[in-house]
Amino acid sequence: MPSDIHRTIVVTGGSREIGRAICKTFAGPGVRVCFNFNSPGASGRATAEEISAAGGIPEGMRVNADYIAGQVIHVNGGMYF
Repeated sequence: MPSDIHRTIVVTGGSREIGRAICKTFAGPGVRVCFNFNSPGASGRATAEEISAAGGIPEGMRVNADYIAGQVIHVNGGMYF
């Protein structure tokens, strides 16, 4: 994991409306924003571009919410609340 990542945020349904707004709110330098989407890739790409523009690191996945939680645990070594 790159040393410049200080926080990981998980947003389910992050490619449209409220979910996209939440992704944008948390995006910033040193923040990886993991989000899932079920719609075609264009909406996921748009969210990823907005996260990148804010300085964040986007991790968009076209999967269900259960899967994204498992992936976040795998990539980051756990989930901390």
